[in-house]
Amino acid sequence: MKRNLLEPADFSLTLKHPTERDTNTYTCTISREGKILMKKRVELKVRVPRVEVDSGVESVQLPLKTTLHLPEKAKVEWKNSSGRIVHVYESDSDQPEEQNHCYKDRTEINVDPLKPEDLSLTLKYPTDRDNSTYICTIYSRDKNKILVKKQVELKVRVPLVEVEDSGVESVKLPIKATLNLPKDAKVEWMDSSYRMLHVYPSSSDQPEEQDRRYRGRTEMNDENGDLTLTLKHPTDWDRGPYTCTVYSREGNILMRKQVDLKVMVCQVEVEEGAESVQLPFKTTENLPE
Repeated sequence: MKRNLLEPADFSLTLKHPTERDTNTYTCTISREGKILMKKRVELKVRVPRVEVDSGVESVQLPLKTTLHLPEKAKVEWKNSSGRIVHVYESDSDQPEEQNHCYKDRTEINVDPLKPEDLSLTLKYPTDRDNSTYICTIYSRDKNKILVKKQVELKVRVPLVEVEDSGVESVKLPIKATLNLPKDAKVEWMDSSYRMLHVYPSSSDQPEEQDRRYRGRTEMNDENGDLTLTLKHPTDWDRGPYTCTVYSREGNILMRKQVDLKVMVCQVEVEEGAESVQLPFKTTENLPE
């Protein structure tokens, strides 16, 4: 805050490099000898641009363009809202060791000598785990001074499959390939806790890497790029997003897409002290004796 002697009543505050975290109500109080002479509140709202994309796209771009002429040794740092380093770019290095492992081999900044002001970040194979507000900070390497700070919010939309009543025989998690996959491609289905749901092709019906809670409950028929997974006897324990990843023979990611599953459970409410309560269960199948 700099007092303007020509305008002695101006106590305006300048806040440098505002971000979404600075959204707040600020109070200015003027007092003398403990007595409040004036109090005023100002509400600050920092708008953050939002990028939305459907699960399954090959990549998404988080735009950043600056009108500032950057010095030759400027440092560009992208972080997510949890403080994890997504990408760092310097004139003499790219993809440093401090990059978080979740983003390894998934980020790019293509600095065009003809368009040095474009420092947009490309994030490959985004999933709902990438939903965050990303902060790009540009530093002057010599003085470690902040030159630019800007935010972009990313929202990855995941299709939802709902099972209206627990007890159905099976549910399908639909995934279709958006490209022609090689015959030797490997397909992996994983749940939100990184447990292996299904592997295709597998040497046996019960691959060792498949988590035991899913053994005997999954099927997948690869026909014309249809990677839909059938999950038998779903319960609310199976709720959550599932990720289907297709790998090449060399282990490179060819496609990654998610499906969110929600299983509705019948609810019974009763007042405490009742003599009994009935938990209903009826089956549509003819059960053996």
